[in-house]
Formats: sequence, structure tokens, C-alpha cells
Amino acid sequence: MLNAYWKHRVYTSTAYRYSREDWSEDENLLAYGKDMSQSGLGYNLVVEAKLEASSLPESEFRQKLYDTSRLIDHKFLNEDLDEFKTGAVTLERIALFLKSQLGVPGAEVKVTENNRCSVETLADQSLVLTVFESLSAVHKHWNESLNESQNKELYGKCSGLHGHEYNIEVSVAGDMDQETGLLSSREYLKSRIHETVVLPLDGSYLNEHLGNTSGEKIALEVLRRVKNSGVAQQIHRVVVRETLKNSFVVGASLF
Repeated sequence: MLNAYWKHRVYTSTAYRYSREDWSEDENLLAYGKDMSQSGLGYNLVVEAKLEASSLPESEFRQKLYDTSRLIDHKFLNEDLDEFKTGAVTLERIALFLKSQLGVPGAEVKVTENNRCSVETLADQSLVLTVFESLSAVHKHWNESLNESQNKELYGKCSGLHGHEYNIEVSVAGDMDQETGLLSSREYLKSRIHETVVLPLDGSYLNEHLGNTSGEKIALEVLRRVKNSGVAQQIHRVVVRETLKNSFVVGASLF
């Protein structure tokens, strides 16, 4: 039997420091890279929550999410909230904090930071970190064993050479490191994706790499390349968004 879910979203503006006061600048740079700030940075966060519909009335769930998000809205988290006064404030810690403050059994939370990365909670208290990349390339749906009229009949306008700006999301799952507050370095993940996926494919004719290219094949190819790049964490999901209407998912379902 299929389950129905409530899913709601709120928007917040907040600020925090990706740095530890008890670490040197070099130690913080090593852990947090370009995110490291000793003064703090501002972030526009998208906070989403999902809950099985039978668990709670929708209006009550929506209000709980709104009330919870107000705890971090227009705050400097390192100084304004006791839960964040020690250690670096990271998106991982924020997601776990919001889930605990929401206080709804079975609810999961996802927080997206400046359209750059997101963290979502899982039922076992582990986390999913997603980083975003993009590439532009041309391709066509074309079966070499068919003639031109057969390809046009099968694939329609997609049989002609055309292109997309593909938005790529790679998600890894695991536990937060208690010392850094991170599941994994964003720069490390993005560098692996950039070197193994974006650099070879961006600006290319994808059929030369993948044959009769489809969104499904691109998603599987991204997964293969990232797995072979040496990423230590468990790959949770790969999403390739081809257009506003079409996206392709390999792995766990979307939040």
C-alpha cells in the first residue's frame, strides 16, 4: 500500500560561522575550506519537512515547521542559540537541531544552503549530504540500427541534435563527524564530481561518450564515475535534472 505524506517548506535568513574558536586559522581552513569564516557568513536557508500524513493533521504539522524555523530565522547562531555556542555551526548540525526541535516522531528534515548544498536527516539519525553541480552539453536520441524516419517516429523532436544545461545532484550518506560537524567536505565532493564528470562532459557531444544518450544513461554514468573517483562515503543518490519537467534518479528516492 502506498503511503501519503505531508511536505512543507519555509524560508529563513540566518548567519553562522564555519569555524572553531579553539582551532587555528590553518586548522579551520583545512576542515572547512572556503566556507571557513571567523566573522560569520549570511545564508538563505530553505527548510523542508516531510511526514507520513496519517501521523498528524496537515495544519498542525505546517504550524510546527513554521514555529521551528523561527528559532533560527534572523539569528546569528553561534551567539544567539545555546546549542551552537561551542564548535563550528554547520548545515549538518542545523538539520539535526531542527529535527529535534520539531519534535514530531517520524518527521524528516532537509535544509538547503544557498542553492549550493543540502543536508537531510534519516530515521536512524544518519544524514544525507547533497552537493550541486551543472554541465552543458548536446546530444540526440538516436538508435544507429534505425533509419532517420524510424528515429523521428520513435523519439520525435528529441531525435534532432539539441542541448541541455544539466543540473547534477550527488548525495552521500553517513554520520556527522563530532569534531568538525561535517558529514564530508563539500570542496572534496565537488572536486571529485568536477574532475570526473563535469570536465570530461561539459561542452561535449554526449553521444560520443554514451551512445544513444538519455537522461537515464547520464544519471547512471554520473553514478559510475563518482563511485570510481574514490569517494569514501556511501553514495546515496544521483539526480540529473534535464529540464524543469524531466529529472532522473538513481538510488534512494527524493526527499
